Amino acid sequence: MAYNNFNAAVFCTLRCVESLADSQETRDRLSHLDAHIDYSKVYLETYRGFYKEGITDLEELIISDEKMAFVKELFQKKGVATSGAITTTGFGKRGRFVSLCYSDKKDRELLEKVVRKTASLFDEIILDDFYFTNCKCDSCVAAKGEQSWEEFRRAQLNDVSENIVMKTAMETNPKVKVIIKYPNWYENYHMSGYDPENEPKVFDMVYTGVETRDETFTQQNTQKYLGYFLMRWLDNISGGRNGGGWLDPFDCRNKLEDYISQILNTLFAKGKEVTLFCLSRLLYQDAIFVPLAGFVMKEFDALMPHIGNPKGLACYKPFHSSGEDYLHTFLGTAGIPLEPFGEYPTEAKTLLLTQSAAKDEKIIEKIRRSLADGNDVIITSGLLEAIQDRGFDSLCNVRVLSGTVSADRFAMNMLICSFDTYTPQQPPVLFPKLNYHTNDCFPRIVAMSSNNSFPILLEDAVINGKLWILAIPQNFGDLYRLPSPVLDKIRGICVADTGIFLKSTCKDRLFVYDNDTVIIQAGQPENHTAELAAIGKPAALTDMLNHETFAGTVDGESTVFGVPMVPASYRVLRIKR
Repeated sequence: MAYNNFNAAVFCTLRCVESLADSQETRDRLSHLDAHIDYSKVYLETYRGFYKEGITDLEELIISDEKMAFVKELFQKKGVATSGAITTTGFGKRGRFVSLCYSDKKDRELLEKVVRKTASLFDEIILDDFYFTNCKCDSCVAAKGEQSWEEFRRAQLNDVSENIVMKTAMETNPKVKVIIKYPNWYENYHMSGYDPENEPKVFDMVYTGVETRDETFTQQNTQKYLGYFLMRWLDNISGGRNGGGWLDPFDCRNKLEDYISQILNTLFAKGKEVTLFCLSRLLYQDAIFVPLAGFVMKEFDALMPHIGNPKGLACYKPFHSSGEDYLHTFLGTAGIPLEPFGEYPTEAKTLLLTQSAAKDEKIIEKIRRSLADGNDVIITSGLLEAIQDRGFDSLCNVRVLSGTVSADRFAMNMLICSFDTYTPQQPPVLFPKLNYHTNDCFPRIVAMSSNNSFPILLEDAVINGKLWILAIPQNFGDLYRLPSPVLDKIRGICVADTGIFLKSTCKDRLFVYDNDTVIIQAGQPENHTAELAAIGKPAALTDMLNHETFAGTVDGESTVFGVPMVPASYRVLRIKR
């Protein structure tokens, strides 16, 4: 059982493994999975800390040799490969995840024992995304001393990674490969010990948590683009050693599109493997997702050979950085394709920098070099505010002022002393105030309110390039409420590296590849027409699934194609030049 262009895997928690070993009913239910998913691997967990009646010692939660041997053989007889898995949690309580304490000798010895056992059973091990530390016990507070929690936890987890996990695994099984799986909350990695700058050098592979849920009613407010963005960032920082995307069905029953998007985000990003978490839920309370996942993976497996390498607006997300948290995922959900890097991409023709780039102490000098090389740089109001007192005025005389602007209309495109486009009045959106000097730089979009206007997009010619300053709404979700002409203008400055952008509709996602192929994924709750603009005069656009062809209309320097979309759908399209 296998797909042609990627692997499918199923994750089995400790409870799943025990249930398979102990229950004929659970084994019988595997037929439901076998009927719909061409999975070629299972990850079998040897340890997961959780509260269990009567258990007082975490070592009691390590799987027995007999049960693991039985389950390994069960899958091997099916022709399914088996890998090991470890979840480094302690006794958890509802609503709070509890890590092991790496200041505690007993917990460190427990981890060493679990790694040794797992490496003796498997040639590949994945660490679940609870491989972090959030412990603030007396021992951790004392060990931290005057360090920040970030400094202490990163140093502590790097020590654990090198001197407990990898050292023990390699001593036990020199052939073993260890994978670190990262969670979806990438803006906060450094606060809980994750170190994506160093860990890809320590572990053999990385893995991506693409978990995405309803953006309004769940506590993380994850936007639909998050999984794709994180897949690409982790692939770029690991030198292409991103093993795949890991998804779950939690909180997706009321909106099946959320589950589908996790699979598609992985595959749109050219993921090598899709891992479904977890077996017991897929066999029991969330069994409805199994045929859905099978259909989506089978359909895209046939389409995957048509797409090339992902590309998009280059953006710089430095290691251990935060600021304007998850803004990238809002911009991506608003139809701007992004290609993120952990190192400053000096060759990018157009580069997006959000507030997280302020982590780089040399960011102003790097911006200067990009502009000197004739490239364009787009910075957000959050980044401007963070660096405006660090010498940014040597490049541009714009500042973020205190207070906000409540805008209910917009105007754009200077026409002598006014503008050539004005939008109708709408519910107000709050923006930061930008102060600029007339004719030193130029407002390309303004927000209008109470007989006044305020710049939203500023353009400044600096050295040999263009510097763009984009004011971001106080609520990033208000990006989706911006009028189409405003979003079109913003998208239009982001296309130097792709030459392709969406117009009009919002929340449709665009994915661009280097072989004149694009994917449009519907984000609207109703039938609609997405407008795909390609710079130049391409002859036609073809749907690679049903071979439907669309003719374009020339609009200035671009050709615009109208592509009918239905909710929760996507189209793989080839541009014929």
